[in-house]
Amino acid sequence: MQISLWYPAIAHSHSSALLFGDYAALLGTEGRAAPLDPASAAAGRQELVTYFVSLGATESAANQLLQTVTAGRRAATRSPGRHPVVVILAGKDGSPVEHVVLAEYLASHGFVVAATPAMGTERRTMAWTATDVMAQVADLEFVFRRLQSQAGADLTRIGLIGFSFGAGSAIIAGQQHQNVQAIVSLDGSIGFRDRIPVYRSMAIASSRRVAPILHFNVLGEERNEIDYLDSLVPRLAVAGLAHADHLAFTSLAMVRSAVPNLALAPFHAVPDPARVHMIAVSLTQAFLAAHLQNRPGVWSAVTAQAPRLGSWPPEAGHLRP
Repeated sequence: MQISLWYPAIAHSHSSALLFGDYAALLGTEGRAAPLDPASAAAGRQELVTYFVSLGATESAANQLLQTVTAGRRAATRSPGRHPVVVILAGKDGSPVEHVVLAEYLASHGFVVAATPAMGTERRTMAWTATDVMAQVADLEFVFRRLQSQAGADLTRIGLIGFSFGAGSAIIAGQQHQNVQAIVSLDGSIGFRDRIPVYRSMAIASSRRVAPILHFNVLGEERNEIDYLDSLVPRLAVAGLAHADHLAFTSLAMVRSAVPNLALAPFHAVPDPARVHMIAVSLTQAFLAAHLQNRPGVWSAVTAQAPRLGSWPPEAGHLRP
C-alpha cells in the first residue's frame, strides 16, 4: 500500500521544494506494488492532466499546474519531539493528491499527516457498499501499524479526516480506537440522505464511544442530513459553507490561484473556491489543535463568534459549535 507522509520540519532545512507534479506522479503506482520509475511517474502525471481535462481544463493549463511549487519539501529535516498523528481518508476512488494543501498546512502546524489512496475490496475502484467501507477501515489499520515505527509520530493522539466516502470510514474507525480523539468529516457521505442507508445497514452502534466530530457540508445542499450523525455523536459541530461545491473540500479548489486559466467546470458557480477551501482547512486545524494539541483556545476563538465563521463574513456560511 502506498502511504504519503507529511511531518513538521525545521524551517529552511536543506531540501528541495516539491512540485504539484511530484504528487501527481504517485498516481502512477497507486493500487499496485511497483517502484516509482520514470515511466510510472509520467503515467501518473498524465492521469491527473486527463482528469483535469475531463473537468473542463485545457491540457496546456493542466500541465502548467504540474509545475506549481508547493509548500512541501522533499526529505526535510524533522522538527524534534513527538507530534499528534492525523490520517486523511480520501473519497471514493480518491487519492492523497486531492488533499495536498490540507496535509501540508497541518504538518506546518505540528501534525504528522498520512494519507493513502482509497481502494475497493478487490479492485482499485470502489462501490457504495458496507464491504468497501470496511476495506477502507482495514487499510487504515495498516497505516496505523506502519506509523508505529515512524519517528516523531505520537499514536496516543490521533485525528481522522474523511472526505466524502472516507468520512463514514473515519467514524467507524474512531469507534474502534480509543486513541482517536477528533474526527473531521469533509462533506462526508455519512451526512448525505441518500448514503445514510449504507451506514444504517452496518448497524453502527450509537452506544459506542465516538470522538468529537466537525462535519462540513455545502450550505443549502438538498441531500444534507445530520440527524443520523447527531444520533451517533454526543459532540458534533457542523459548518455549512456557502457558495461551495463538493470538490471545494479538496485541493482542486486551489488550482485557480495557481493557474488562473485552469477553468474547472465544478467551480463555475463558485465565486471563490480557494477561499472556501481555506476556511475549511483553517477550521479543521483549529478543531484538531483543540483536541490533539490541548489548545482549546484556538477552537473557542472561532466558536465564540458563531454563527459567523471566525473573522469571515456571515455570508461565508454558518457554524454550529
